[in-house]
Amino acid sequence: MFEPHSDVAQIAEAYSLDMVDFAKSMIKLDLDWSDASVEFVEELADALHGQYIQDKPPEDQVRQFWMMIGCYIGEVARKNHRCTWGWVSMDDHRFEGLQARDGKLFWPVGKARARVMTGAEDNLWHDYQTAVLTSNAAAH
Repeated sequence: MFEPHSDVAQIAEAYSLDMVDFAKSMIKLDLDWSDASVEFVEELADALHGQYIQDKPPEDQVRQFWMMIGCYIGEVARKNHRCTWGWVSMDDHRFEGLQARDGKLFWPVGKARARVMTGAEDNLWHDYQTAVLTSNAAAH
């Protein structure tokens, strides 16, 4: 179930702008809101996963990073493919996510959390291609 919500969209936009600022200031990477930029964000998430495994910080210390990553990916989908931010309800859980034009739901923040915490099996670029690009192609 999906419920569009402007508060989720506003929070996602703020975190995505933080991601752009972080990438530019910390690693000299200019994120341009293109679909292809998600591949660079995947590389950043891979580096963060390596750091997470090495340092083993508490989850709350890493949260802002996966929020920035997931929200950036979601904003790329929103800007380029007219996806909508809102609340996804599933199995008695409610979390931020997006709905594609064809109705397909995806949750880049949750995927970003999994990517940073557990590793490459949660590849963000592959997920984006499956969740957004194939949905967009089907909607044409």
